Amino acid sequence: MTSLTQSPENILAFLTELHLESYYDRFIEEGYDDIEFLADIQLDDLLEMGMKKGYARRVIGKLNRDLVSNSSTSAATGETKRNSDQMRQAPSVDPDEDLDNLPIAHEVVALGIVDNVGRSNAASSSSSSSSFDFNSMKKEIQDQMEVEFNARLEERLAEERIARERMEQEHIARMTDERAAIKKEMEVESSKAVAVAVEIIKREVATGTGETKEQSVLSESDIMARVEAAGNKITKKYWNGVYYGQMEGGQRHGYGTYTYVSGNKYVGEFKNGKQDGNGTFTWDDGEKYVGEYKNGLSHGQGTYTNANGTIFHSGEWVNGSPKKINIK
Repeated sequence: MTSLTQSPENILAFLTELHLESYYDRFIEEGYDDIEFLADIQLDDLLEMGMKKGYARRVIGKLNRDLVSNSSTSAATGETKRNSDQMRQAPSVDPDEDLDNLPIAHEVVALGIVDNVGRSNAASSSSSSSSFDFNSMKKEIQDQMEVEFNARLEERLAEERIARERMEQEHIARMTDERAAIKKEMEVESSKAVAVAVEIIKREVATGTGETKEQSVLSESDIMARVEAAGNKITKKYWNGVYYGQMEGGQRHGYGTYTYVSGNKYVGEFKNGKQDGNGTFTWDDGEKYVGEYKNGLSHGQGTYTNANGTIFHSGEWVNGSPKKINIK
């Protein structure tokens, strides 16, 4: 076994043997930069340095063993007197005094490992070895590790709990903002619908008819305004295009816009999934129909304009075709 004087030449090597090299900087800061200085260290000194109790006892145990080895080697080589001069004379020890608080040399004497002149006492050495409870030290280390593990686990659980609460709060805030935005949008659309209705009534009154009944055929601008002002519009994709407007019972019903994949576009009224009422249909080549629809076909009063601006037919339509005029 390595003696104290035969221990590693520096503190780092000494701590490395005990797998405690992480405490090297603390030892240097406390002034223990020479291996010989450890002869005066106490258990409390190690604890004040922040060392765990189990590790501190490991250091004390190694220093005790090194001193025993040093004393035995000196007696075998006839150098007992010279080595005893190098060791400081230990004072008498009170049997009731806590051995953990004694300097290392004092503790060795108190345990009967070395007598006051530095001679080795084989029987006392054997007794001290048996008195050092490695199982107790192992249990202390295990208990300390369990405490640290439980503390880390509790900290991790607390962090996860805080993160969960933060996510729930953010979700509630996001839902509140979305509801507020939807409500505001519905209020705006409702206001537009009211404004359009009022404008139509004013226009009808201005014509002098005195009637508030809506005209059977609306202009293109009126149709566009009604579609724009309609509330509760949704977007739905179909195989041949995209619909944006009102729905009822899963079908297009009310005001809306249907944009076909081909480029054609219908803006106006729907009923049970088909164009029905006033609407405007624009083909991708520029041709346009503005008028009444029924069951998906132009039916009633309407005007068909060619791409060059000339009117193809303006008047009555029946099932998608201009009404024939019988000439006698």
